[in-house]
Amino acid sequence: MDKNLELSDDKQFIIQKLNWALSNVSQINAPAGGSSGATLSINKLNFGSNPVLIDLQGGILNLKIGASSSAPLSGDGVTVSDLNFEHNSNSNETRVRATMKLSNSNGTTSIDYTRIIK
Repeated sequence: MDKNLELSDDKQFIIQKLNWALSNVSQINAPAGGSSGATLSINKLNFGSNPVLIDLQGGILNLKIGASSSAPLSGDGVTVSDLNFEHNSNSNETRVRATMKLSNSNGTTSIDYTRIIK
């Protein structure tokens, strides 16, 4: 696979999974409100396999749903680093921001994704 295409495809796939994970959220377990961290844990409304967990293990971004095994969100040739989730709330809305870097032998790209929960 073309190395530029690999980064672009992984970036798009990760953004789609963040969109899915952060839709219909009933509770944000981690990070706590007003803080940040390298793990996102949420519960989704009317979803039988909570929690949904996204974290970084050995340069691979992983998704874990309920009691299932983790599944990689990034490809074999892509390394994810500098993962950070911010959870900010005020009286009007709750906002989650995800930032990370994706790199391979050809270059680096970044994701800076924010979703308003309510």
